[in-house]
Amino acid sequence: MTVSSKERELAKQLWDYNYIRDVDIGSADLLLVMGSNDLRVPHYAAEIAKQYSFDFTVCSGSIAHCDDLLSTGWDKSEAEIFADIMQQHGVENIIQERKATNTGENLTFTKQVLQGMNVQIQTGVLVQKPFMLRRVIATAKKQWPEVKWKVTAQDISYEDYVAEIDETAFINILVGDTQRVIDYAQTGFQIEQNMPDHIVEAKDAMIELGYNRHLPQ
Repeated sequence: MTVSSKERELAKQLWDYNYIRDVDIGSADLLLVMGSNDLRVPHYAAEIAKQYSFDFTVCSGSIAHCDDLLSTGWDKSEAEIFADIMQQHGVENIIQERKATNTGENLTFTKQVLQGMNVQIQTGVLVQKPFMLRRVIATAKKQWPEVKWKVTAQDISYEDYVAEIDETAFINILVGDTQRVIDYAQTGFQIEQNMPDHIVEAKDAMIELGYNRHLPQ
């Protein structure tokens, strides 16, 4: 399916809304690398780990999304895959949290692991895909509010991000994640985020155009 110029422009509006990257990161108590199907995340996380100082580095993620657009086909957990890549870049002493199957669990299960080590975290940096950053920080402020968080992802444009992937599948994921910003706040999984009217309209227009394969159930 070819993406039209109109569809791409609407998708870019959703991309810009969700991509709220902290530019000034700095060192912190915790670097939490959230699992996903995007191997660009651990490569970027390794750059951050070597550039700044973190007391603890955690890769979090189970084997999830086996039958949907986010399926990886991997026979190891996201935590293991991500940790392997970061270790290849020279990052050591990575803690693996292998049970989490969603963003909330990335946070709560990591918190449990560190509490089991008698570790208290005050500052943290969260690494995830660019278009998930708004949902990540909204979830972190709800699930682990006592930590002062920053969120980051690779510095990349929409065009470069989709250049090597299936753009149609990606837009379905982007639309679904934008809908989750609304739905997950209503269910208490994350704090509420302001969503301007033009973003709501862009999201709804994309759903009407058939980009509905990743909407929350």
